[in-house]
Amino acid sequence: MNKLELILLSQNLIKEFKKENIYLDYSLNSLNEIETYLSKTISGTKIKNNTIFKNDTDSKALALGVYLGEVIRRNGRGIRWNTDNIDTPSDIVQETPDGSTALTIHKAFKRIYNGESENIHHFALIMSNDLLKYTGEIPDDFFDNDDVRIDKYRESQVVIYSNSIKDNIVHHIYHENGIWYFSGLDELESNTGEGNYHFKFLEEIKSEHPEFSELLIAEDKLRIVRQDDGTYRSQKQHKSLFYDSHTIPSFQGDMKLNIIQWIKYNFGKIFKSLLALFIGFALMIKIHWLFGLVFIGALLYNIWYWFTAFNQFKGGDVNPGKVISIDPPLVAIATDMRKFGGNYPVLKIIKTKLPTEDKILGKVIPTVALYNDNPHGYPFWAEFHPVPVIHGISDKKRIAYIMSSFSKESLNTLDNYLNKVGSKEAGIYKVDENNNNWINYKHVDISKGVSMEAPIKDNNEIKA
Repeated sequence: MNKLELILLSQNLIKEFKKENIYLDYSLNSLNEIETYLSKTISGTKIKNNTIFKNDTDSKALALGVYLGEVIRRNGRGIRWNTDNIDTPSDIVQETPDGSTALTIHKAFKRIYNGESENIHHFALIMSNDLLKYTGEIPDDFFDNDDVRIDKYRESQVVIYSNSIKDNIVHHIYHENGIWYFSGLDELESNTGEGNYHFKFLEEIKSEHPEFSELLIAEDKLRIVRQDDGTYRSQKQHKSLFYDSHTIPSFQGDMKLNIIQWIKYNFGKIFKSLLALFIGFALMIKIHWLFGLVFIGALLYNIWYWFTAFNQFKGGDVNPGKVISIDPPLVAIATDMRKFGGNYPVLKIIKTKLPTEDKILGKVIPTVALYNDNPHGYPFWAEFHPVPVIHGISDKKRIAYIMSSFSKESLNTLDNYLNKVGSKEAGIYKVDENNNNWINYKHVDISKGVSMEAPIKDNNEIKA
């Protein structure tokens, strides 16, 4: 555990207390506010339900100890954290140049588990006014680089910065539960596994990456993604029923579904689903209540259908499509089916309805798609369901904006995939599978979707 991680823990505690409308500011008096809260929520050693320290008590006590130490450090002089040669976090000490030390984390654990006799406000006053009060000259080498940074950026948030970022190019930025994550090529690369990340201050990040500094608004579920042309775009994570929002689409649609427009292009399917609902209801009323199962099934399908349509335009991934046939109307869309790494390029050709103005051979139109997961834990999606954007919105300005966002690289990729696949039949095709990660999954028929083949067991596993 390094010094910046300690600062992050103290900031996390501040966020927890903020939920209780208690605003901590690293002042000595703020410890008195914490004491008041602890007295109300902990009776002896029993912690009340639905309070800050009820769940994950040890980790919260650790954060409390760090906050206590930060209060002492910020209100004192010549005090530093020493995280060297420790066996447990409770061994982390604060120290002054004359060798005086304080075990603030240990004190916080005693306060939580031993009760009010371990008052942290009184402890801080004693340390600040006596035991850790340093008035001498501070040696030049006493504070290390992290100490200097901590003082310089004391008002800035600590962020988690992935070591996987190459050439200082950030691909994903996201903000969840009060913590900023800066990751490389994939969202999962930001996982805080041992050695896979380090800590920086948000103000340092803004200085290093002025290209997206204005987008860093501290809002939960905010996503910032790097586009194909190297620019950055912010988006709010979309969460809804029947929708997996864990992944970050390259270009989130963020469109409001126009119901009339959707009915116009999907009348047949909508009519059949409503007819099944009506028939189920009629049979339930006229013949037998058991037909209510048919009615309930049809009702659930209708709910699922409309939620899926809404989610597709709000949270789906936008890609360019090219009209490759007029009769029948066929549109080709290129994408990468990777979930969290590798390269799994596909070309999907769909038969779809098009307005007259789009029935032009070779015309590029915007599409929006949802992806479905596979049942075998493969690192790629099982299904990719693109539809023309015109099916769900009629706003020409919005469509023109989406079109202007497509990079030359994405359009060239689409043409390249079309040439490599060499087909004009509706379906989904792996692209150049001998020269990318598809080579490891030649047995998988991507056209089967969620019914795709399971992993092949090797002979040794079969014999066992």
